[in-house]
Amino acid sequence: MKSIWKWATLLLMALALLSLQACGHYGHRRSGYYGSQSVNSTYYEETANLRSEIAADRAELDALMRSPDPDPERARNLAQEISRNEERLRTLQANSQGYGACPYGW
Repeated sequence: MKSIWKWATLLLMALALLSLQACGHYGHRRSGYYGSQSVNSTYYEETANLRSEIAADRAELDALMRSPDPDPERARNLAQEISRNEERLRTLQANSQGYGACPYGW
């Protein structure tokens, strides 16, 4: 019985490694082992404001939900705004050169 578990574990590990290899270099972006520096820096520069908005909205939502009497309408609006901005960020990432090759988001 121990032998079966050993082989099953090895098989699962092999499948996981093959899956990561399919993304290229164990999950790194397809434009080189660590990705293209110019692509990476351009992407981060273009999305800096959007990522800042998401972080600020998350912090505000967290503070709102920790208050003794949170406003449900404001919480709903913040959650919707976070969702919209995250979707915009995913779209920008998928459309950026060298990004979106791996479904794991690395």
